[in-house]
Amino acid sequence: MAIAFDNSAAAYISTGSTSHTFAFTVGAGSNKGLCIFIHCFDGDRITGVTYATVAMTQINKVKQGTSSDYGYMYYLNAPASGANNFVVSVSPSARISYAISSYSGVLQTGQPEANNSA
Repeated sequence: MAIAFDNSAAAYISTGSTSHTFAFTVGAGSNKGLCIFIHCFDGDRITGVTYATVAMTQINKVKQGTSSDYGYMYYLNAPASGANNFVVSVSPSARISYAISSYSGVLQTGQPEANNSA
C-alpha cells in the first residue's frame, strides 16, 4: 500500500494561551499517520500535544535562528478517525501557528524512520 494524503489544516493563533484547542478530521483509511508542525512565538514553551486525548510523540524541536521562537514536530501512529480535538499545551502562555497533515498507508512501526533539522 502506498502512502496517500488524507487531510490538512493550518492556522495562526494570535491570542496567547496555555492551552490551544482545535478540531481536525482524520479520514477512515487504514494504517494512518498524523503530523503536526508548531511554531511557538517567544520561547521554548510547548509542553505537550494530544489528539483525541492521546499524547503525540515529539520528533524534533529547533530554535529559530537568533529569535526566541521555536519550531516543533509531533507525530502519532494510528490516530482516531473522524473529527477530534488537538490540544497544544503551553507554559507559560504563548501564541502559536500550526500545520497539520494526516495520511493513510503509513508504516505503523519504526516511526519516525529519520529526522533532521537545519
